[in-house]
Formats: sequence, C-alpha cells, structure tokens
Amino acid sequence: MKPSSHVTGNICILREDIHVHTGFPTAFRVLTNPEYFQDFLGPQFENVQGNVDGFSSGLRLPLKKEILDMARSGGEADTIHYQGELDSKCAEMIWKINPETSTEVHITVELKYSTAPGIFNKFAESTIFKAHRLQSIRDSLWLLKQYLENFDNDKL
Repeated sequence: MKPSSHVTGNICILREDIHVHTGFPTAFRVLTNPEYFQDFLGPQFENVQGNVDGFSSGLRLPLKKEILDMARSGGEADTIHYQGELDSKCAEMIWKINPETSTEVHITVELKYSTAPGIFNKFAESTIFKAHRLQSIRDSLWLLKQYLENFDNDKL
C-alpha cells in the first residue's frame, strides 16, 4: 500500500490502495452494492447501513463520533463514487478498480472531506483525526481484501 494524503485549505484527501486476488466483476459487484459494506468496513465504522442508493455509518474517532452519510453518484466503468456528508460537511468516497489480470485487481480508495474552519479545527485534524481516519481506511481495505478473496467461495 502506498499512503497519500494532503490538506488544501479546509479540504482533506486521504488515499490508500491494495492488491486483491479476485476478478474485476466480483470487486465491482461488492463496491457498487453498499449492502455489503457492513461486511468489510473497519471497526471504526459503527452501525453501517447500506442500501441500493448508498450507505450511512458512524465513524468513531478519539473524542468524537462523526456521521457519514453517502449516496451513490456518477462514475466511470472502473470507478465508483459516493458523495454526501461527513458530520454535516461535504465528503466524497471514490473506489477505483484497476484490473491487472483476470483474477487480480488493484483497488484504490480516496476519501475527500471538508473540515470546519478555524485554527483549532485544522490543528486537531492534522494532529489527531487524520491519522485515525487513515487507519480506518487501511483497516477497511485489509478487510475488503479478505472479504473479496473469499467472496465467491462464501457464495457457493
């Protein structure tokens, strides 16, 4: 995994990726159906509720819990977009699936979100919350990898 993150103004972008031994159709099926999200989102995501239109969840961070409410939006053939709110501020979660072979894919997830203005909020985001958000993405990708690599076996 190659981590990437940066903050521009009050917009933060966190990006992680992982190699998965599964075919593109399986990865696409899972990531376009938020009903599956409760099976692989990391333990920091609480009360995950997915439906055909999107998903919602609590995101447990130190000192607070944020609400993530996302709806499916546009995308390309290999990219799935979810757009909505993270604690009443705009957010976007983007899953990109790059097929490497017929049985292997590379998945990248990107979380873009805005933070509250102010020096205290910017400081808290950069020193406390960003690391925990990044860890929640890493945990989710690792669980997604395990889930996808066993998906077809579990559905037989």
